[in-house]
Amino acid sequence: ADGQPRLHLSDSVPAGEGQLSLAGLARELAGFPGRKLVLIDAGFDGGARSVRGGAATPGSDDLAAFSQDPSFRIVVAAEAGQHALVFESLRHGLFTYHLLRGLSGAADEDRDGRIAIAELFGYVRDRVEADAGYSGEGQSPRQVGAASVVFEPKKTGN
Repeated sequence: ADGQPRLHLSDSVPAGEGQLSLAGLARELAGFPGRKLVLIDAGFDGGARSVRGGAATPGSDDLAAFSQDPSFRIVVAAEAGQHALVFESLRHGLFTYHLLRGLSGAADEDRDGRIAIAELFGYVRDRVEADAGYSGEGQSPRQVGAASVVFEPKKTGN
């Protein structure tokens, strides 16, 4: 392993196959026009629900490839060395649970019917950190990139 985190695209392939580095993902997505939002519910600690790649390169920034292109924004579930927590009662990872709640409208702080990425990230980060803290763990979502993204939650009819 080269110390670079890798997404494991399938659990059913031999070790070393079916993987894509985060830098490789950035290269692949760079070929598509428009803004790109990447959401990853995984940690970088090498544990369960984690992006693995061997011992981390000292001082490396796993998300650097996404900061070099203004069309990208990446949000990951946890800082380096942290687990991405899963609570079976939520039926999702902690990050995904709060992400879905935020996208359903809970993150619309100014109640304008739109959710800017800053609103969504703030909502998710605050709730993930609080819930992780209640369980005695640490988990802090992280974002990198400059792409501006706005969501308009679907209105549910009566």
